[in-house]
Amino acid sequence: MIRVTYSRLEEILVCHDSRFVISTMYEVVDGNEAEKKELRHRMLHHPDIEGSSRHLPIPFDGDDEPIGVRTLNAIVRRFKLPSDFFDNQDQDGGPRS
Repeated sequence: MIRVTYSRLEEILVCHDSRFVISTMYEVVDGNEAEKKELRHRMLHHPDIEGSSRHLPIPFDGDDEPIGVRTLNAIVRRFKLPSDFFDNQDQDGGPRS
């Protein structure tokens, strides 16, 4: 499995299917919307996997930090990707020829 960083994950997934979205999760502090605190997770979303919307929170340690193998495997399972999905990506984020 290749090294996948958070900054590359969205590129790889959107190249596969443009409907993938990664969003930042926030916690509202003391009920004040203006005082949001960014959480250490991102929410991965796809609107139609086998007819239903799927979400998966993924731990976030920074854009250039690698994503753990267990998290990548969870993404593959949750979004019904091929088991070798991340193995078949070149270093530029696209599928290997």
